Amino acid sequence: MQITKNKTFSELSVDTKIIYERLLTAKENEIITYREISELIYRDITKHRGLLYSALNLARRDNQMVFDCVPKVGMKRLANNQIVSNVRTRALTKIKRVTSLAYKKVTATDYDKLNREERIQHNATVSFLGAIKQIATEKTVQKLENALTNKPQLGGSLAIGQTLELFRS
Repeated sequence: MQITKNKTFSELSVDTKIIYERLLTAKENEIITYREISELIYRDITKHRGLLYSALNLARRDNQMVFDCVPKVGMKRLANNQIVSNVRTRALTKIKRVTSLAYKKVTATDYDKLNREERIQHNATVSFLGAIKQIATEKTVQKLENALTNKPQLGGSLAIGQTLELFRS
């Protein structure tokens, strides 16, 4: 049975297989605790997270099963209607956090000590990060949803060019 591009199911870690098989039995909204997973593989999953991540990726890719982390508890299987809002909220939060930190690091440079090429890189990076931070908001996503709702001729999705055009207005 082919599971991944590089490995067959039989080539995966035994522990990854055990976790994956448990994930496949999860019902929507069920929480599989870290304790349960640790007991299944006879070692602390919090110290061997790679096994869990591999199993989660397989469950998502091969079975369209998405799980969310319940901090300090375990993994919750999301119902189909929960996936988009959950991923959206987490993605926006992470994008804002990462771009803010990157912006702070880039602007901590001593600009006057940069050569011409480095200044161009600096300015391009600051502009790029500022644009991403400006776009990655719930308000922007609402604007896209409104465009799709108010313009059924768009066919249910927006081309990248159409999306960028909405950001100009």
